[in-house]
Amino acid sequence: MRIEINSVNVSYNDKNIESVRVNFNGRNDDRSINVNGNLRLSEDEYKGNESLDILEEMVRDYVVTELTEDNGDNTAE
Repeated sequence: MRIEINSVNVSYNDKNIESVRVNFNGRNDDRSINVNGNLRLSEDEYKGNESLDILEEMVRDYVVTELTEDNGDNTAE
């Protein structure tokens, strides 16, 4: 799956990073599957991980976790 980072929005509070929102979209090669969303990061999660390659990997891990976790709100049987 191809993941693309659309934007990285950093919120500051008194010149310190308060939070980071990574907006993304993704698709498979034949575009039969599409995904988009945002990943919220704390200052500690973001620092040292600012490169797009690392953020794309973090997004990929986040999407996989969200798709595979049983969070109890599935309505399909």
